[in-house]
Amino acid sequence: MATSKFQDQYNDPNPPKEKCKRQTTKILGLTFLAVAVVLGSTFASRININGGTPVEFGQGLVVTAACSGSDFITVTPIATFDTPTSHFYLTDITFSHIPDSCLGKDLAITAYTDSSALTLDTGITSARIVYAGASTSQIYAGDSCSTTFNGAITGAAVTSPYGRFNLRLDGVIPKSEDVQKMTLISSDPGCSGGP
Repeated sequence: MATSKFQDQYNDPNPPKEKCKRQTTKILGLTFLAVAVVLGSTFASRININGGTPVEFGQGLVVTAACSGSDFITVTPIATFDTPTSHFYLTDITFSHIPDSCLGKDLAITAYTDSSALTLDTGITSARIVYAGASTSQIYAGDSCSTTFNGAITGAAVTSPYGRFNLRLDGVIPKSEDVQKMTLISSDPGCSGGP
């Protein structure tokens, strides 16, 4: 009979409350630790202020321009942190996945606040690039083909059937927080250049 009482004690479907409390506390503690590790690594791994390299606004914008037809062009605004002013500024705009159908076309980029166009160069709100594939190098101010835009084209390359280049902004440039939207307009060549 003593053996029977011993077995009944450990087969009891209602264990003592103290044992349940300890198990629940352990499970909650482990869950909290797991959540803290996941959230901590997610937030901490994404932050790198003033590392000296530009920061992309995000994934980039996918736009369809007339020259791209049913394809698309990716426009990625890039910001750089300026330590003396403690602000991020729009310093570069990267154009990628540019289809061959845009060769020889003018690409005009404009950045906007909620209500108006932003200055991309001193007194200029639009940059007009003559797209020539890997030879892309000409930038003009707005619709004028006689006014040179204060900026530079870098990294022009083509991996057929798509090209890419980076527009480096100089002069008076907007704060990245002011950029709410961007437009890209393609048109037949109006400026000299092209392939």
